Amino acid sequence: MTSGVEKVYAEALYELAAETGEKERLFDELMGLAKIFSDNPGLCDVLQAPTVTNEEKYTMLKDIFGGRVSQTAYNFLCVLAGKGRARHMEGIAEEYKKMWYAENNIMDVTVTSVRPLSADQRRRLADRLSASYGKRIVMTEKIDPSIMGGLKVTCGDRMLDGSVKTKLNELRSSMKNARA
Repeated sequence: MTSGVEKVYAEALYELAAETGEKERLFDELMGLAKIFSDNPGLCDVLQAPTVTNEEKYTMLKDIFGGRVSQTAYNFLCVLAGKGRARHMEGIAEEYKKMWYAENNIMDVTVTSVRPLSADQRRRLADRLSASYGKRIVMTEKIDPSIMGGLKVTCGDRMLDGSVKTKLNELRSSMKNARA
């Protein structure tokens, strides 16, 4: 869950990106930066450290990201470092993603299955969900052998659970209630 700080920074960046025509580019860069920050918690620690001067932080950011990200993304990283907000990078990226997805009619969907879906299964499921929700689908797959079979599909705050495990639990529950 993201904080109010993360939403405020994401909204400010989104507005700037709209003004400069960089919304999509910044979306891509923020997703990459969030992964870098997630994979390298030490980077965040250094950018948050009160013993490291802002000039040292800016130099480090330039060495790491200079020429690899847009000037807007680089400047944004400098603002986060200077304000002691680097630890919020992942949440800011998540908030930006929500705005980008809403504007572009995209829905995040997580599909859990026992084994990876085939390309055809993935395409047919995405087509069905797209038709149902009227949105373009971005699908993330998870593998969970404990569901025994079937699928669990999470779309926003809704979960469609067609797993064998859930069906067996429902059957068990109805059999217990029938005895009572």
